[in-house]
Amino acid sequence: MTAPDPNDLPAVAARLIETIEGLTESIQDLLHRTARSEKQARWQWLVIGLIAVVTVFSGITYYQQIQTSKSLDATRGDVLCPLYAVFLGSYNPSTRAPGADRDTYEATFVVIRDGYERLDCTLPLVPPATPRSSPPPR
Repeated sequence: MTAPDPNDLPAVAARLIETIEGLTESIQDLLHRTARSEKQARWQWLVIGLIAVVTVFSGITYYQQIQTSKSLDATRGDVLCPLYAVFLGSYNPSTRAPGADRDTYEATFVVIRDGYERLDCTLPLVPPATPRSSPPPR
């Protein structure tokens, strides 16, 4: 390699400065794009995290709703249906005198029958007790 001409040194220096400025611009642009990419990556992870949290929360809520539904079904089958069966089995309008009292009695049993049907109860109705001469043994 030959030594540059001393008269050409300003031109060489100018080209070198130009090249360094181009490299500096490229590095600055690269740093700017890297920062922007990192910021986008942080937002993407934040969104993914939020989606994961919402998904887990929805799953837990759904599971709790299923458990509540099962509990309500058990309550209906174990508690309410037997009570309705006893109430409906005790229906005897002849125990009421004709008039407002019997009309209220009949209206009440219409509501009870409707509740029994809405709960989809399948228990047989408990018939009224037969009169006894002595109390039942304990």
